[in-house]
Amino acid sequence: MNALVITLVVKASLLIAAVGTADMLMRGRSSAASRHLMWTLALGGVLALPLLSMVVPAWSIPIHVASTTNLAQTPEPAANVTTSRAKREASSDAPLPTTFAPALIEPASGSLATVAPQAVTPAAFALGLYLAGVTLLGLQLLAGRWSLRKLVGRSTEVTGAEWNELLRECESDMGVSRPVRLLRSVEHNMPMAFGTLTPTIVIPAIADTWSEERRKAVLLHELAHIARRDCLTQMFAALVCGAYWMHPGVWWMARRLRVERELACDDRVLKAGAVARDYAAHLLELAYSLGGYRSPALVVSMARSSQIEGRMMAIMDAARNRVSPPQRAYAVGVLAMALIVMPLAAAEAVVVRAEPELHASAESQVPEAPAPASPARAAEVAAPVVAYEQAASRPAPPAPPAPLAPLAAWEERARDIQLPGTWEVRRSDNDAQKVYLQLSDRRNSQHGFMIATSELEGASTALLTAREGSAKFQIRRDAGTMMFDGVFRSGVGAGTYDFTPDTAFPGEMVKRGFDSPNSTEQYQLARGNIGFAYLDELNRQKYDRPTLAELVRAADHGVGLDYLRDMGGEGYKLGQIAQLIRTRDHGVTLTYIHALAGEGFKNLPIEGLVRARDHGVSPEFMGTMRAFGFANLPLEGLIRARDHGISAEYLRGMAEAGFQSLPLEQLIRARDHGVTTEFIKGMRQSGYGAASLEDLMRARDHGVTAEYAREMTSIGPERPSLEELSNARDRGVGAEFAKAWRDLGYPPVLADLMRARDHGVSAEYISELKAAGYDRVSVEDIIRLRDRGISASFVRGQNAGSTSRLTVEQLVRRRDGRR
Repeated sequence: MNALVITLVVKASLLIAAVGTADMLMRGRSSAASRHLMWTLALGGVLALPLLSMVVPAWSIPIHVASTTNLAQTPEPAANVTTSRAKREASSDAPLPTTFAPALIEPASGSLATVAPQAVTPAAFALGLYLAGVTLLGLQLLAGRWSLRKLVGRSTEVTGAEWNELLRECESDMGVSRPVRLLRSVEHNMPMAFGTLTPTIVIPAIADTWSEERRKAVLLHELAHIARRDCLTQMFAALVCGAYWMHPGVWWMARRLRVERELACDDRVLKAGAVARDYAAHLLELAYSLGGYRSPALVVSMARSSQIEGRMMAIMDAARNRVSPPQRAYAVGVLAMALIVMPLAAAEAVVVRAEPELHASAESQVPEAPAPASPARAAEVAAPVVAYEQAASRPAPPAPPAPLAPLAAWEERARDIQLPGTWEVRRSDNDAQKVYLQLSDRRNSQHGFMIATSELEGASTALLTAREGSAKFQIRRDAGTMMFDGVFRSGVGAGTYDFTPDTAFPGEMVKRGFDSPNSTEQYQLARGNIGFAYLDELNRQKYDRPTLAELVRAADHGVGLDYLRDMGGEGYKLGQIAQLIRTRDHGVTLTYIHALAGEGFKNLPIEGLVRARDHGVSPEFMGTMRAFGFANLPLEGLIRARDHGISAEYLRGMAEAGFQSLPLEQLIRARDHGVTTEFIKGMRQSGYGAASLEDLMRARDHGVTAEYAREMTSIGPERPSLEELSNARDRGVGAEFAKAWRDLGYPPVLADLMRARDHGVSAEYISELKAAGYDRVSVEDIIRLRDRGISASFVRGQNAGSTSRLTVEQLVRRRDGRR
């Protein structure tokens, strides 16, 4: 059993290593969708290995191992013991006495031997541990489904025409033919998609304040997940991780699958016509404002903070391959994976041991027949024979497992991938002396930052602007040195990098009162530019002494030396590094602080900066508000306007509709009541151009839409007022009811329709009365009949025994019990 498990782990490791190598070779040329397909097939191959190993014919790989058995000390195997013993018996003239054998096998003491309780074997313990891990992950998936059901239960269906029209448009752009459910969550969650049979998109309640461009970007991204069936592949990856939870390579594959999934969806959105720069800005805003909220399991959310930098770079890369694989690629991929997995599943390592040479023949080692001896001497001679007989009666002990060369090779590769990974460099658009450097290490951790070109030792300015050339440079930090190797093309560089930790750094950290960092922590600190100057700056700004873990966290969150100095220079000396990390996570940068100061908001408290950033109060938004006459709004007013969806598009549309110079409170009320620029435009096209803003708000509160107004005005002889439309909408008088009323021969007067609807008169009821012979009954008589509960069957029954058709009055009297 242990050998089978080890064999499966080795085979899975070899498959993972092969696919990982293919991924590295493909990364510069293939699209993210193609790599996602490759990782999905690889997970399927890993899951199929145990089953195929049992059903496909095996082929052997001999592993020759020299035997180390010492014949002088170790008994021969059972099969050879009998042969040796037979040779000795045949060559001996005097057989050994057998009368001493019973005495030799008696227990040492006179008491009966007791059987010791059997201990738990290592194999049983390992099996129990494995099943415990599978159970735990299964419970985690069930908890994720319960959390998802709880989220859906607290959500409401989005019924607004604006959202649903946009959803239909985006479905067409993404090629989604299945019906998609759109829900609004009251929680502050990231937009997400889930469901394989019933695809569903959940948006936060704050999404109603977004611009139409952001709404479209979000819907396109989530519909890309649905079109690609990413929820199904994510569930499949979770099952594979549950089956191989003890294998780190499988978790790495699942992480690669998630990364390529998001990149592939971004590619689809850009191919659908989204502007790369605008889409990247929306992604960044969502990651900063909503990225801290954890999504339930089995869903795919739009933006994770840990992946945002790599995705931003990919989105802005105009030369990136964004092609989705054709349908035939799936069949070719399955076939190729089968050609790799089936021989690997069938392979069996067979250990072949070489027997040691015997320097003397068996006959030369057999002693001559002994002379008659005393009973004690006979027992001494007979003891080995009895031992051999007992060994021959027992099964041969299993041979010790041979060392597995593939497993050792995989472990060697696993040590290699602990090194960092790949890098990308792009020139800054704003500062010629700086570049943007992004690092992606083997743990799927991405980190990007601006760095002065002078810190890239060995990379000249000419190389950064050259059309093409090789590059070799390094960045020195207190914690160690990062060494880079790669190429530059037209100002864009890429390649691989390595890290060498400084051996003196741990000792210096200990002298300063910190724990000694390991090599991984040194790499993280070097990557985030946190060293002795950083610690000195913390002391100068009178920060509390952080722990080593807090320093590593600051490095991972981009709170480096430049950010620390910039914030301190603006007077924001927060006292604790955790507060500085929180500020950085919310997107409060030196650029943002200066932009707010330029709009008149200087020396804001840190909580004010964080709140403004979280609510999307950007310099562009403040400039828009100033241009439309809101130059002196306080920060709280700007936040309130932003929260209620007052955007540049909304202000511009309201101005074009004639609603200029409105107070902010009135604009917020109109936006809260759903009076959008599209609603105003539609109502004007329906003939309600002179309606005031208050009338439009009342009509919108009663569910009057532009489409409803057009339908109702096209049916009747006269255009109803907005108040009449509101009353009709409250009573459920729709276009279908009005058309049916007209088709039955009654003029669609809105007052009659509302009265009939109030009394429960339906088109079906009128049709049944007509079929019973009452086709010219007035509206008043129909209402009287309906109020008395007189049905068509009652009318036919009463007329069956009458010579002439009864009048409405007679039917009413009979219903009341009067003749």
